Amino acid sequence: MVKVLEHCRVYPAPGGVDEMSIPLTFLDLIQLPAGSTKLLLFFELPISTDLFTKYAVPSIKNSLSLALKHTLPLAGNLIYPPNFEMPQIRYVKGDSMPLVFAESEDDFDHLTGNHARNASVFHSFVPELPPVSMVSNEPVIPITAIQVTLFPNSGICIGLNNIHAVCDGNTFFSCLKLWASIFQSGETAFSSSGSNLLPFYDKTPLKHPRWTELEATFWSQAKQKKCAGPAKSLSANNVIATFVMPQNSIEELKKQVTAQYPTLSHVTAFTVTCGHVRSCMVKANVSCKEEMNKEDEEEHFGFWADLRRRLSPPLPENYFGNCLIT
Repeated sequence: MVKVLEHCRVYPAPGGVDEMSIPLTFLDLIQLPAGSTKLLLFFELPISTDLFTKYAVPSIKNSLSLALKHTLPLAGNLIYPPNFEMPQIRYVKGDSMPLVFAESEDDFDHLTGNHARNASVFHSFVPELPPVSMVSNEPVIPITAIQVTLFPNSGICIGLNNIHAVCDGNTFFSCLKLWASIFQSGETAFSSSGSNLLPFYDKTPLKHPRWTELEATFWSQAKQKKCAGPAKSLSANNVIATFVMPQNSIEELKKQVTAQYPTLSHVTAFTVTCGHVRSCMVKANVSCKEEMNKEDEEEHFGFWADLRRRLSPPLPENYFGNCLIT
């Protein structure tokens, strides 16, 4: 458990637009059933609670407010219009983002290590999204919540909870980089050197007629699940661990693959690592079930790929939204 130091709401700094509405594309609709995604970022920071509350907290609030001026959708809501029309992202003046400051006595090194830990130890560092509300018969779903947890004299954890249909990891990390740039150098320095971090909101490139049918199909499937709310927490029985693949191990895997398949023109670190991970997962699953009679059963291993550079014409790297395919 954590000790909550402060609950607050952060409003975008003055200077931005008063209203913004962004339609969802079929690539956003794919992610509606996913609900929210949760992310934890740990940073070493040997600071006391007094110094944290006196200096860091005001700076975090101020820089986040300035960052939200450029990333207004994160302070807004996902709106479901009546009669099951297509949902959209909407920001209106007065919208804000919930921010929690907390303190934990947990072992920072234990949490950030590579060894196996029970997943439940991380739950208290993830903020809860505000509940879905009804406004004029429209379900209104808050998009983002942030929690900053201090481990006195050790470090901090920034916990984020975000509706996946609004944006993918590429977009979200760009917004975090923008926030970090403002926190470190101020908005003046950011304005002169960080324009590449400003989101590109235009959805026109993804509103091609050939994708209209796909959009209708994905929306037809997604609306059967009603509102996309926060994702459920992991089971208390789940275990999290990190496995590090050193360079020499990757090179050895490449040699083994090349020796077995000499006609392959190019063997990448990504492909051999994925193959090794999947092989280990299959073996572990077989070992747990003690079933050794399915050695020839076909297995599938999938991952999400960023399409921004693969579209024609390509989307800019700072495109705001989902642009993933599996």
